[in-house]
Amino acid sequence: MAEPLEHFISIDVGTTAIKVALVDRLGNVHGIVRRQYELETPRTDIVEMEADRYWTVTKESIAELLEHSPVERSSVRSIAISSQGETLIVVDREGRALRKAIVWLDNRSRRECEELREAVGLVRATGQNEVIPTWPATRILWLRRHEPHLFRRVHKFLLLEDYLLLQLTGEYVGELSLYSSSYMVDIRSGRWLPEILEFIEVDEKRLVSLREPGTEVAQLRRSLCEEFALPLHTRVVAGAMDQAASVVGAGGVAGDVVVETTGTVLSVCRTLDFFDEQATRSHPVHYHAMRGKYHSIDWCPTGGMSLGWLKDLLNGEPRMAEGLDELTAETLPVSPGSDGLRFFPFLSGLGTYGPPSKSHGAFFDIELHHGRAHFVKAVLESVGFLIRRSLGTSSASEEIDEIRSLGGGAASEVWNQLKADVTGKRIVTLESNESSSIGIAMVQAVAAGVYQDFGEAASRMVRTRRTYEPDSERARAYRDIYQEYWAALESTYFR
Repeated sequence: MAEPLEHFISIDVGTTAIKVALVDRLGNVHGIVRRQYELETPRTDIVEMEADRYWTVTKESIAELLEHSPVERSSVRSIAISSQGETLIVVDREGRALRKAIVWLDNRSRRECEELREAVGLVRATGQNEVIPTWPATRILWLRRHEPHLFRRVHKFLLLEDYLLLQLTGEYVGELSLYSSSYMVDIRSGRWLPEILEFIEVDEKRLVSLREPGTEVAQLRRSLCEEFALPLHTRVVAGAMDQAASVVGAGGVAGDVVVETTGTVLSVCRTLDFFDEQATRSHPVHYHAMRGKYHSIDWCPTGGMSLGWLKDLLNGEPRMAEGLDELTAETLPVSPGSDGLRFFPFLSGLGTYGPPSKSHGAFFDIELHHGRAHFVKAVLESVGFLIRRSLGTSSASEEIDEIRSLGGGAASEVWNQLKADVTGKRIVTLESNESSSIGIAMVQAVAAGVYQDFGEAASRMVRTRRTYEPDSERARAYRDIYQEYWAALESTYFR
């Protein structure tokens, strides 16, 4: 008789939508509910949302998922969350939100960011390579300066995952991967940084108890077990930041596999066995979803979005997914390097690829013989060049066996092959598009002892779809083209 499957509820809280999935220990998704919500942007640099809305949508989504799933509710083992980073929620002693959530996209704390940078400097132990207004430490300082009466009433300063864990369990708990970009934690020791807390005037008692990802927080509240008809022993497990969950869910559990996501944002992540302070000089380093491990991350705000932007200009069509194959197929006759045409995809900043003061993209060396296909290929190549840059030096790149590709860009066979040719690495796509949901289910499965470690979990729960090997001739051509491209980029943005 086959062993009955255990199931895990994975909650993925994104910027504008929530996704709740039911995943079994073999990585099969037995149901998924997506619900959107709107952010409030009343003026420049302000991005907010009613905090209670996050919990309402989460609870409604769980109920809908369980109502329509054929899976026996008694088989549900636990619940965990993968969350957007940096979104700040402040609550009173009863756990009620005192104001709207300050969403990670918010940049109101620019002045406070400068003050923190001048007073404390860049603290490498945070894993970050710059101080920016996104970090919650700067938002807390903003609240102290601009909303002092409210600041004094705050019982706990929470990130979004913490807030949902509070609703699920009644406990004030946070996990280390999400706090890697708070600018308040030493990610080596997992402890609060006293010099930061002293400057923003926050005592540790007003912050959460920090736990490892995969640690059991508590059992699900009895009232919620009854409401959802779930077993009274249903556990709530500390999850991970969404990027870390996606890396795990793509099978990037060791350093020989890089995970890139070409969605609106381009991100490139690699698992690290230890924290290397020198690595933070090149890119941010975060605590991982896996205990004792870290991951580097490079990102470009409009890396993937650039193709959709160009497509809209060319066709007047609003969605990148429509006609993607036809658009990219036009580039096949164009030789590597787009016959000299270059594109820098920095339509809204360089992310980790250059100075934060620069925020513009460009096409360079346009000539009369360049047509529509050249412009499209130049955009595709620009993303490939950024991914290659993230692989590091030649010696570091040699340790990498393959790149797992996620996001809308992974649907393009032409783009996947081009990435393989540019990077000289095989590109692997996945059978499931739900890497974050699967990743957070893997965190729960390892925590429950279903699998001994994440290597075993990945071998059972992650399935690949297709592999693209680099073409040797095109790969040779791209070695020189890449060097020329990066020299041109540095002369443009690093002057």
